Amino acid sequence: MAPARRNCRARPGDQGLRAHLAGPEQGTLGARVRAARLVPYQAVIGPREAADDQVALRLRDGRLLDAQLAAEVLRRVGMLIDAHSTDLIDQMPALRGE
Repeated sequence: MAPARRNCRARPGDQGLRAHLAGPEQGTLGARVRAARLVPYQAVIGPREAADDQVALRLRDGRLLDAQLAAEVLRRVGMLIDAHSTDLIDQMPALRGE
């Protein structure tokens, strides 16, 4: 497994979050997105995002958020989970304005 892919899988686990890596061997990007459509967040990490340590989040309702720093996304998702919130990350104040 490539170091970038290993890091994508380890970082959420370090913060107590579950992650499943669906690489290109599991089909096209569209097929992988459809297969995981019921999870709250899908982190789409292509070569551009990996180079900048960013993730582009796809929400369960199909919205795709702009790429953001991976550490910040993990921090915010962790905050929502710790608060037992059912809100999605894009509903948190100040997410887009930072």
